[in-house]
Amino acid sequence: HTAYTKKETLSILNRQEKEDIEEVEETECKNYKEWITELQIKTTDVNIILNKKMLRGLVTIIKTLLRQQESPIKKIGQQYYYYDDNEWHEFTERGLLDFISSIRNLLLKKFNDIYCKKFPLDSENSSIFSSMNASERMQYLEQVKIMTNRDVSSEQILSLIIK
Repeated sequence: HTAYTKKETLSILNRQEKEDIEEVEETECKNYKEWITELQIKTTDVNIILNKKMLRGLVTIIKTLLRQQESPIKKIGQQYYYYDDNEWHEFTERGLLDFISSIRNLLLKKFNDIYCKKFPLDSENSSIFSSMNASERMQYLEQVKIMTNRDVSSEQILSLIIK
């Protein structure tokens, strides 16, 4: 097992990426900023959070995203790297925490989109509650509590992801 310095690791990643692109151009990695902007959260991702709760659900979703072949984030040893501006860069802890926050925000937006489609607002229904029965209101409030749980910090999620 060879241990590389951070500079050597980045050099190897960047050299490998160039070699990979020369061999198979259609598998070029998207830049991180472009990838995160285009990332589509699915209804199944929201259901994972609702079923597993915030901590376990978010860890599951993020680990799945990181394992995707097109992910511009790679883990080598205990360190994460991201591909941006046609080079690999080392993720700082702050950068990883921002990534986790971005995923949380995308999940919350998807959750809201789901409910807005299920209970659309119009001139008669100025509140989402006006078109819900009592059972639907209770379910919605429970799910909002799960989706907005701030007792689970990004630092807790990060500590489970880097294990």
